[in-house]
Amino acid sequence: MANSKVTYTADGTTQVFAVTFPFISRSHVSITVNGSAATFTWNSDSEINITSPTIVSADKVIIKRVTSLTTRLVDYVDGSNLSESDLDLDSKQAFYLAQESIDDGDSHLALDLSGADSWDGLSKKITDVATPTATTDVSNKAYVDAQIDTSTTNADNAAASATAAATSASNASTTETNVTNITGSIAWKYTFDSSTTMADPGTGEVRFDNATLGSVANMAFDALTADNNDISDLIASIDDGTNNSHEGFVTVRKSGAPSTFAVYAVTGAITDSTGWLQVPVTHISSGGTFSNADIIYVGMTRSGNLGATGATGATGPTGATGSVGATGPTGPTGSTGPTGATGPTGATGPTGEATIGDIIALG
Repeated sequence: MANSKVTYTADGTTQVFAVTFPFISRSHVSITVNGSAATFTWNSDSEINITSPTIVSADKVIIKRVTSLTTRLVDYVDGSNLSESDLDLDSKQAFYLAQESIDDGDSHLALDLSGADSWDGLSKKITDVATPTATTDVSNKAYVDAQIDTSTTNADNAAASATAAATSASNASTTETNVTNITGSIAWKYTFDSSTTMADPGTGEVRFDNATLGSVANMAFDALTADNNDISDLIASIDDGTNNSHEGFVTVRKSGAPSTFAVYAVTGAITDSTGWLQVPVTHISSGGTFSNADIIYVGMTRSGNLGATGATGATGPTGATGSVGATGPTGPTGSTGPTGATGPTGATGPTGEATIGDIIALG
């Protein structure tokens, strides 16, 4: 039991409280309500009336004696008479100070009486603890609550992040599936084989006959794609068109690296070797370098057939007559032709006068 203080838990119906300990002077008595100094008046040496603050239920009221620790109440002077009252007053001051010290000690932290190397809080709260800064500092409730709130927030954020990550992963998986489906509709998934030997490259693989993309003249395709789709008939059909000088195109792109690509024109008959196909090509454009085991996507397009011969156009108008050329040299005389038939005898002409010769002849 305390010797120099009394503690009340107010019921909210009274402002009057008893002072249960002796004191030298009323000025040595202090009162706090919930840890703050209160204003009060004396009804008697054993009773006070708190004027401020207004006491409400559950308020903690502490009435405490605080004997002067710095001012001596009795000053002894040489040659003076010692009186009982002076001696009593002096000893009371020392006695009351000792009681107050013991009471303060009883209400403070103390070493554990069991001998353990620890402090005993006497089942009391520790108040006015500052925010800790060092790893060995004690923590106050506000700090702990803040850490719990932070941890809870972090946990909530982590849970939200985990949920978001799971959603993102699911969305990514869906996107990947969609992209694969879309890509599969325009290109076929293969694995690149860096060997340059024109032979069956292996299931789901493609190889070139030259390590330099610009020098590739033949490509070897396995009949099966990396997804185990048999597209041998599709590959073999590229050269089925009638445009023999340009059968179609083959485009190869590296997955995840669109700047690594190669485009070739199919320029000859494709050889189907049952299980793999060899495609003759001519380099058109390329970029980057393919490495063994790269995932690639191959697109194939066939050139259109030659068009039908168009109808013969209308005959154009006759051109203007050219100028007369110079007379050529006279040719050689031809051979004499055969004698013609004797013509009919002409009419007898009139009788002429007889000549002397005719007369003589007629004689």
